[in-house]
Amino acid sequence: MSGVTAAEAVEPSRLKILLLCDNHPAHAATLHAHVECFERYSRHAVTTFNPCYAPDVTVPDPDEYDVVVLHWSLVITMDSYLSPALRARLAASQGLKVQFIQDEHRWVNEVTSMMRYLGVHVIFTVAPPSEAPKLYGDRVPGAEVVHTLTGFVPEELVGLEVPPPSERPIDIGYRGRQLPYWGGARTQEKVLIGERVLERAAAYGLRCDIAWTEESRLYGEAWFDFLLSCKAVLGTSSGASIADYDGRVEREVRAFLEERPAATFAEVHDTVLRPYEGNIDIDVVSPRIFEAAATRTALVLFPGRYSGIVKPWVHYFPLALDAGNLEEVARCVRDAASVTRLTDRAYDDLVGSGRYALQAFVREFDAIVERSV
Repeated sequence: MSGVTAAEAVEPSRLKILLLCDNHPAHAATLHAHVECFERYSRHAVTTFNPCYAPDVTVPDPDEYDVVVLHWSLVITMDSYLSPALRARLAASQGLKVQFIQDEHRWVNEVTSMMRYLGVHVIFTVAPPSEAPKLYGDRVPGAEVVHTLTGFVPEELVGLEVPPPSERPIDIGYRGRQLPYWGGARTQEKVLIGERVLERAAAYGLRCDIAWTEESRLYGEAWFDFLLSCKAVLGTSSGASIADYDGRVEREVRAFLEERPAATFAEVHDTVLRPYEGNIDIDVVSPRIFEAAATRTALVLFPGRYSGIVKPWVHYFPLALDAGNLEEVARCVRDAASVTRLTDRAYDDLVGSGRYALQAFVREFDAIVERSV
């Protein structure tokens, strides 16, 4: 014990952790931040490796590690992410196996079958506690299910000097994305909110920069510069309202669209999706909520649960699903004092508190693996 402090004497031994992920440089900054935080903040020894298309002989031996983490950037059922040989080695390994997963409303039966084969012990899910049993439960018996978030506060934005509302030329900005129909009505809100604001914006004199095509998307510094030019940004929850357990929903939608390629979501929903709608209710906060809070950009959101993290009129201006209250929201967005009060609260609660920092997340991760090995 010579030279060892009392604190060091009771500290758990350092674990060897292998993090398997697809950290290709082209991926979004949110993915890279999530991958890199393990090596940066874990008190354990983390080795990061991208197995995508890698020769099996180059992949570290799972048996040399206490913990293997399968990151959500990998689709564990696809050979291009995990080769059959690597999956067999993982299944045979004796260490703790941890799965992070997102977009978990798709391929549920196939993915959970692979989790059973691999012997996953801990699942970090973004599904709310009320919904996770519908996805896992008996499908991965014995696995511990831990709730987590889709993203965290971007470290590079903490404490950033930002322009006041009066110096931001855009009243309401937005960059959305058209998602496949088979995730249900919730996935379509990302386009719906942009459409409904644009339809009415001119009537209230709003200066908007709103788009949802792939060509209009912004990444990296360009996205943060865009946020800093907006008094407010639109947003919706992440998640889905349909879980496609066996791929049937996707197949039925694809078949319908092959016959009627110009069909609207409403037509697809009425004909195909209605029997499945609401079989899952994943309504969670997205990384963009934290990005807006960090840049002190006001949030204009459809009402929702947002993982219980943000509240209407406290952290965001609520916009009715039919945008019927846009006149009221427009008054708030154009009032610098209202925007400042809202964004100050959002910054203090979401960013300044440190509750949603990557360091806090890694502390939770470390505690879970330490008691599970």
